[in-house]
Amino acid sequence: MTIYEAKGFQSNLVYPFDKIEPFQYIERFKPLVVPEGANIEEFKRTQAPYCISGKVTPEKHGSYKRNNSSLIYRDLIFLDYDDIQGTSESFIEAVSSALFGYSYILYPTIKHCLEKPRFRLVVKPDNVMNEVAYKQVVKDIADKIGLPFDSTSLTWSQLQGLPVTTGDPDNYQRYVNRGKDYPVPKARQNLTTQKNTSPYTPKTSGQKSITMRVIDTLLHGFGDEGGRNVALTRFVGILLNRWVDCDIETAYELTQIANSVTSSPIPDKELDRTFESIVKAEIRKRGLT
Repeated sequence: MTIYEAKGFQSNLVYPFDKIEPFQYIERFKPLVVPEGANIEEFKRTQAPYCISGKVTPEKHGSYKRNNSSLIYRDLIFLDYDDIQGTSESFIEAVSSALFGYSYILYPTIKHCLEKPRFRLVVKPDNVMNEVAYKQVVKDIADKIGLPFDSTSLTWSQLQGLPVTTGDPDNYQRYVNRGKDYPVPKARQNLTTQKNTSPYTPKTSGQKSITMRVIDTLLHGFGDEGGRNVALTRFVGILLNRWVDCDIETAYELTQIANSVTSSPIPDKELDRTFESIVKAEIRKRGLT
């Protein structure tokens, strides 16, 4: 298994590194410090460290170019969360709860701040994945977590940013959980030739479908006071995501119903404010503004 490094996201050239396994590489990667006064967008384009993990077919002259055709398989799963409604702590807890027992790394991205948390999630699979399987596993994990994620995570040959920081690298907070490898489908075709397999919808022990999660929330509400906002954000995120695509009026009505059966309901103003914030984030993500 190989991880390929890139400098800046504009470059299609990647450089293989196979001294240690990819998950361990990201676990050990020392955060790159953004120079003081640097333009963040320019730094991302030209200097920031990026990677893609799996197998890339080399060009005739031996170099490696990242694109949808040259990427044969992936061996790590990446999801970006850029529209987190709530605190870093509540998001980290949501991921921990959803992926309990599995191996994953969670680290802040370059624009992360206390007021606007942004994280990248890396999950270690139990098998390599072709394009079809990869996208379905990303959706499965997103469904488990139940919060809106960046849809570019589904792009087959998307580069993922490695740890960077605008602060002291010694204070960089990276969360590593060691457990089982996440179950993914066994590809039926030869992965050196790529492309389609039959659709796969993973079902792991104890996993609830989206429908059952919605019904469960409508019956039992958002839980205890300490976790209500996370549960609310998850619920609205599920209703508004691309695979449910509930209209806003219906989503709001369902949210009110779930709140009404919560043992200690969220105050109306707080409920409305959070709901509106999630809707705006979803509209931005779909490019409808």
